[in-house]
Amino acid sequence: QWAASLVLAAPLGVLALRWAALEPARALAAVAGVAALASFAALLGGVTRGTRLFLALFLFTWYVAINSPNMAALDLVGFNGAATLASAAAWGLAGVLAWLAALAFSRRQGA
Repeated sequence: QWAASLVLAAPLGVLALRWAALEPARALAAVAGVAALASFAALLGGVTRGTRLFLALFLFTWYVAINSPNMAALDLVGFNGAATLASAAAWGLAGVLAWLAALAFSRRQGA
């Protein structure tokens, strides 16, 4: 599931490559944000056995982010151009932690 989410985000990877030379923080935010979103989708999908919680939180987050274009912490995938290296690193860390939690939950359910 996690890998499928990353494949679906491939077009954003093309943008990240374009941003890499001129705006490296924005490119890193795109990569870290996609990984975080895929990880949270896998975690919440596994825990709730459905998609509704992730979709609700995802749409709420986008709504808030669109209405706060200067908040670096809310610029999840660099679309506002407000992301910083610190905010991208924070989303990357959150993604890794969510991925580890999803992996642990999956293994616990399988045992």
